[in-house]
Amino acid sequence: MPKALKTNAKGSNFPPAQKKYHSLVIGIDPDVDKSGVSIWNRHTRKLSLLQLNLWELFAFLKEMNDKATIRLEAGHMDKRTWHQGGNSMAKRVGANNEIGRQIEKFCIDNSINVELVKPAGYSSFTHERFCKVTGWNEKIKTNPEKRVAGLLVFGL
Repeated sequence: MPKALKTNAKGSNFPPAQKKYHSLVIGIDPDVDKSGVSIWNRHTRKLSLLQLNLWELFAFLKEMNDKATIRLEAGHMDKRTWHQGGNSMAKRVGANNEIGRQIEKFCIDNSINVELVKPAGYSSFTHERFCKVTGWNEKIKTNPEKRVAGLLVFGL
C-alpha cells in the first residue's frame, strides 16, 4: 500500500522538480465547499483549473490513478496554531485541514500515490500576479483555491 510522500517547498516560489513526475500532474487545494484542482500537462505545458466537491474529487482521483502524479496541499502538516481572523477563521482552516486529511486517506486506501506539500504561501497570490507568473488568460477568472492548486503544479 503506498504511503503519502511528504515534501517541503522551503520558501521557494515553486516546488522542486527533483521527483520523476507523470506527464500529467494534479494539484489539489482542499476546501470544505469545493476544492481547487489543477491539471498540468508537462508535454504541452498547458494548465487547466477547476473546482470539485469532495465526491466529485474522489471519482476524479480514481479515474486519474496511474495516469498522473497527485500533489496535495497538506495544511495539516503545518503546526502553526495562530490564524489571523480569530476563532471563525481558525474553524474554517481546521475544517479545510480535515478535508485534506480525508483526501490523503482516500488516496492511500485506494492505492493512489499522493505527494503531500506543506503550504508555501501561494494563497497570497492575487489573480493578476497568478496570471503574470503562469501566463493564465486574465479574462478567465480564478479564485484562491484554483490559484493555489495551479501553483502546486505549474512548471513541473
